[in-house]
Formats: sequence, C-alpha cells, structure tokens
Amino acid sequence: MGLKTLIANLKYLTKNKINNDNNSILLKILDILSNDYHIFFIPNLGFGETVILATLINQYKKLYKKKIIFFCVNKSRKLLYQLFNNIDFVDEISSNDYLKFHKLINHNSYKNIKIIENPYKKHNRKITTMVDIMKASLNLPEDSKLDSLNIEDDYIYKIKNDYASLNLEDNYDKNILIIPEALCLGNNIVPKNFWKNFSRIMKEKGYNVIFNTELDSLKEENCIYPNIKEFLGLSNYFKYIVGVRTGLFDVLANYNKKSNMIVIYPNKNNDCWKNNPAILDGLYKYFDIKPSNDFVQDYIQCSSLQKMFEINACEIIYSSETLNKIIEIILSNKDSK
Repeated sequence: MGLKTLIANLKYLTKNKINNDNNSILLKILDILSNDYHIFFIPNLGFGETVILATLINQYKKLYKKKIIFFCVNKSRKLLYQLFNNIDFVDEISSNDYLKFHKLINHNSYKNIKIIENPYKKHNRKITTMVDIMKASLNLPEDSKLDSLNIEDDYIYKIKNDYASLNLEDNYDKNILIIPEALCLGNNIVPKNFWKNFSRIMKEKGYNVIFNTELDSLKEENCIYPNIKEFLGLSNYFKYIVGVRTGLFDVLANYNKKSNMIVIYPNKNNDCWKNNPAILDGLYKYFDIKPSNDFVQDYIQCSSLQKMFEINACEIIYSSETLNKIIEIILSNKDSK
C-alpha cells in the first residue's frame, strides 16, 4: 500500500468515531508509516515558529536519516511547508482530527512521531534566539544550519504577470510593500494614521506603495492579500518591505535576501505587552538573556531578523521619530543597516 493510500485511510478513519476496531487500524497505519518516516503533528503555530521549524528539517533528516511527513492544522501553513524541498509529504488535518491524533499518540509509544505543540520551554543548553529554541526542541546540534524555502523562477515571473495592475516590473527601486498588521503583538504598534501618512508622503515622492492587508481602515489604499506563495513571489519585486514585527517577516527573512526590510517593534509603553503577559514571562524564563532597562531591547535580542537569519534589516522601536526615520532611510537610498 502506497504512502498516499495509507494517509488517506488514516484521515478517513480519524474522521469517524474512534472505536476499538478503527483504533487498532489507526495504530497499525501509524506503525507502518513510522517505520520509514519521521512524522510531525503540528498545531496552529505562528508563521515565525512555522518557518523556523521548516528551515531545520534538512539537518534533522541528515541526523536521523528518515524521510519526513508533516500534518498541520492550517491551510496557509501547509502551503508554506510545501515550499521546503526537504519535507517529503505535507497534508492538512482539522483541529478535531489533530486532537484525536494527539490523544492516540500520547497513549502509545512512537519513537518516530513528534507533536510540535509548544517549543517554548526550558532546555539544557544556551538559548538566545527563537532559532535556538527550535533546534533544542528537535534535539539538533547548536551549530545546525538553516535551510531556505524555494520558489521556482517561472512562478516568480508568472505571479508578476498575474498582478500586472501593481505596476511592479519597471519600478523596483520605487516599489514599497507595507505589512501593517501583526497577529501576536496586535495592530496598534504604530498610531492609527501612521501608514496612511507614510503612504501619502511616499506616493508624493513618486514611490509605488502596496499594502499587504485586509484591514478596513486601509481599504482605500492599494491593497493585496495573496496566499503565502504568491506573497513571497511578489516580494522579489519590492526594494523596500516595511512593517510591524510579525511572523511573516521571519518567512521573508528566510526567503528574500535582496529586499531592504524595515521592521517596527512596539515601544515599552504599548498596551500589547500588558495584553500579552506570556510574551515577557517566556522571554526571561526560556531565553538566556540578562535583563536590561528596556525589555523591548531584550525581546529584540531573541527575535532579531538580523541575528537569526543574517539578513540586511533595520529593526526599530517605535517612537515619534519613526516615520521620519523610515522616510530618510528610503530617500537616502541606503541599505537598511
């Protein structure tokens, strides 16, 4: 029985009420699969954790010498994992099915099946970044190298034509992509009219400004909201990618080494820190950093794109000068160092 047939049967049986008969068949299929594959069950991780996990799978395969199957609970994460050549098979399962598998696996011993539920925990090694956390979760050596996702050149050319209305082809030096929202830290990292003011000023100076958003407050702007593969393909045509700190920037930092990225973090007075106390609690609990007078600087230490992905990025804590600073960086035509 082939891999796709085994997985189809696995998913079909899980859709039905677990009884003794199909439970034993499920266990048998998992046994068969885990003989030849390492299987990962992944809930709805953020984009940052998603891409960091995927970047390390090549090193994992080299260490354990097994092919890899990913089951994930999110269509966009499935699309992202499929862009990594070293993941041999990716499929999407429902949240309910994930919970069934979780219960089944926890009651049985499977050496080659992993549930990547929450990588944030204390590890017996030095942890300074989110990449270190994921390496430890996978039991990989500290010097393990990150892999990069792959998008075919033909697809990159095609997606530009699909979005011809954006006028990207002849304006690379004048193209700006804005990412104004963040799931974890929220949409209030900058003041309400910050992006509208930035867009207006840059358009007046001859720049082509595109937003990646579905926010109602920005619907009068030139907005797109493509799937993750389309988004990454399009990113090749923007010299500047500007936005608030979100996991989407981790994906970009892994893939796009050409664009200048300008990333804004919330300052220490922003309500996002109070509304998400687990962020700072985890920062000092799981990362080996010495607390400073500014916890946002400490947060940047462990989440810095420059540090984790070795890319050219300007990482800024929001202040009243941020708008002018970003405009100055772009108009001076300097790399965002």
